[in-house]
Amino acid sequence: MTTLNYYFDETKAHKPFVGSRPANPGSFPPANATREAPPEGEGQWPCLVGGGWVLMEDHRGEKGYVDRQPHEIKEVGPYPGGWETELVPTAEELKAQAESECLGRL
Repeated sequence: MTTLNYYFDETKAHKPFVGSRPANPGSFPPANATREAPPEGEGQWPCLVGGGWVLMEDHRGEKGYVDRQPHEIKEVGPYPGGWETELVPTAEELKAQAESECLGRL
């Protein structure tokens, strides 16, 4: 049986899994790898936290809005604060739209 190194991105705080490669016989894993296989989960991605794999939410590639600004999620983890999938008009925007429609009818 081939021993594998399971690599993680140590530049990220949550150290997401990035891939695996066969290990050299008799070697130790490099600093950015472990020999423990990561778990799998739908809609989740393995990350090395506290020396062990945990599954974190994976929303990468989803597009929406954060604080009313367009945003695409590029990192593993929960939705960012202020996340919306649709822009719901604010009270001020609704008022301005209503005033515009009323004035347009005059």
